[in-house]
Amino acid sequence: MSTLHVLIRAQTPRAFDNNRTLLDGAPGVVVVSDGEARDVTLVDLTDGGPGPGLSPPGTGPVLYLVDGAATAGDFAKVRGASYVTDGVSREQLVAALRAVASGLTVREPSAGERSSAPARLSAPVSADPALTEREREILRLLGEGLGNREMAQLLALSDHTVKFHLRSIFTKLGARSRTEAVSLAVRRGLLML
Repeated sequence: MSTLHVLIRAQTPRAFDNNRTLLDGAPGVVVVSDGEARDVTLVDLTDGGPGPGLSPPGTGPVLYLVDGAATAGDFAKVRGASYVTDGVSREQLVAALRAVASGLTVREPSAGERSSAPARLSAPVSADPALTEREREILRLLGEGLGNREMAQLLALSDHTVKFHLRSIFTKLGARSRTEAVSLAVRRGLLML
């Protein structure tokens, strides 16, 4: 898995420490203090921040961590803002950070959507008959930002076999790139981020 460099911005030292502790234990994640070295910025607004009007911290991908459904509802109105609520697990937060770093927009389902869709960020790919079990597994790993070699090692496959499955996924989804495949899969409900 490629290393993800995360810059944390928080309203209070306690919130900063909580996020640092959470991410320090995550495999493949390095918390950085230099904004130039980051892949993505995590902005924690759980301790009463200024809300979606907060100017992004410099340039680059930003994921907002917000407090509960009321604040998330405010963020849903902000076009292009990626956010999750403070109820996500470490794995879900890391998956969201990786997705945002790769150029995707991440939004946790609202309360109304939660009844019909799981509120997990890295939920398994649904059982679409057009995709084989292995293709669904590789698509899920693709959504987590893994490279071909990492997928091959994780699934005990050869690099060539992973490439074969990726070509098949691209063909079935009508995608021309990894990012487009993930984006199409998310839009079609095959993959939850």
